[in-house]
Amino acid sequence: MEVKKIIAREFLLLLFSAVLVGLIYGYYSIYNWNTQRKITDLTLDIKQLKAEEVYKSFTNKKSKRIDFFSGYRMYLLSYSEETREYVYQSDHNSEYYGFWPALFKFVKVNNAPSDWKSTGLPEVFVQYCKSSGFSSPEEFYSFANDLYWTNLEVQNVRSINSILRNKNSEIKGMHLYSGQEISNMMRCAVLLIIGLVFGLRYLIYLTFWSVRTIRI
Repeated sequence: MEVKKIIAREFLLLLFSAVLVGLIYGYYSIYNWNTQRKITDLTLDIKQLKAEEVYKSFTNKKSKRIDFFSGYRMYLLSYSEETREYVYQSDHNSEYYGFWPALFKFVKVNNAPSDWKSTGLPEVFVQYCKSSGFSSPEEFYSFANDLYWTNLEVQNVRSINSILRNKNSEIKGMHLYSGQEISNMMRCAVLLIIGLVFGLRYLIYLTFWSVRTIRI
């Protein structure tokens, strides 16, 4: 009868250990599922924000600005020794942020003439415009005006960028456990549970048994 009780008790403890391991595995599985769902929702929100017309228009203009200005810097490198030295000595970012406001102001103040000489633009810039496919000042002025950002556009895009940064930060702050990580944690959990439920318990039993034996 005593043996049956011992077997029943050990079986219940073993069952408890298995259920506990299952609960731990279930927790990490549900956590991963829930986190993946949140990441998917945030990613969808980001795609929808970037698909908005005002954002697409802004990024398209920005891309064209960068391409045109970078092309101009490259053109200066091959135009003359003087322009090449200018490029080497100047800061690309500072030049970029100063280039477009000055150009927009120039285009806004001056109407497009019928010929390039009447624009008053530097000869090297005129040559670059021609090499870029602008056959007339009117065509270039139209291109420049199309790249202008209104204050409302800038405000809207800043608002969208702020939301995008927050959502991207949320995604970066989330962690999905890999299969290997879960496997390692489960292995540690099994060893810990077995050690506490069986190993530590047997150690305590043996300790009490030893003390009682010595006293006898």
